[in-house]
Amino acid sequence: MFAKINGIDLFFDVVGSGLSVQEKSLESKPVLLVHHGGPGADHSHYRPWLDALQDTVQIVYFDHRGTGRSGHADVSTYTLEQMANDVEALRLYLGIEAPILLGASFGGMVALQYAVRYPDSLSKLILADAAPSNTFATSIERVAEVASAEQMEMLTARFSGTSTPEQDARYLEVVGPLYYRTLPPLAEREAEHARIRGAYEVAEHVMKNELPSYDVRAQLGAIHIPTLVVAGRYDWVTPPSQSEEIVKGIPHAELHIFENSGHNPLVEETEEFLQTIARFI
Repeated sequence: MFAKINGIDLFFDVVGSGLSVQEKSLESKPVLLVHHGGPGADHSHYRPWLDALQDTVQIVYFDHRGTGRSGHADVSTYTLEQMANDVEALRLYLGIEAPILLGASFGGMVALQYAVRYPDSLSKLILADAAPSNTFATSIERVAEVASAEQMEMLTARFSGTSTPEQDARYLEVVGPLYYRTLPPLAEREAEHARIRGAYEVAEHVMKNELPSYDVRAQLGAIHIPTLVVAGRYDWVTPPSQSEEIVKGIPHAELHIFENSGHNPLVEETEEFLQTIARFI
């Protein structure tokens, strides 16, 4: 399905009903908006794992502008501010009052931008393996001792926004294993990668032009809604220290660390991840 907003066709998909059946009534479930990571990936990374929450919430997945099944736009519009505005436009388009927003990795950065721009539009905020500023970019130094020469070459190019299309096409295959503490079976990873519709030009633009100036630390205090921050203990991309900084800045924020995960606790510790999110909701 598509929402025609802000000059693009934004793809979204809904999992689960909006009403739960009680003995003598139908009760509304909370709505969970899910902003995927990347930049340049799509929402498929969270499925089917996150679908299991559909008994607790109605889930609305979407692909941010220029990625997945969403329409492309001028590259200059691939900004965190515009993506945050797209989330608000999608919320209004769907008529959702006070949803819960889950932003993971890069999606967590957009979610933070959204929460400080639209503080009254959300009921709760969930941030998974996110960062409040561009200081996370030094994380590439932490992985150098375990990464191969080819992996380091690709990581350096990705973080600087200079990846070639060829490198981008092989990024998950070559560098993907570094994002886990316990590597899933090859067949499972290949199936997941095959589902993703990546967008090289979005990743390049955001990494080169957006993330170098990204910093919402001074604005975190404006986020007044209940906030859950989760991270994998072995995440080198956006390490737990980044999540700790978010929690220090947001009133009423709580932190949960997944002790046996890297950058993908939803995949590595699925049951604990789902239980943690469900309890918070």
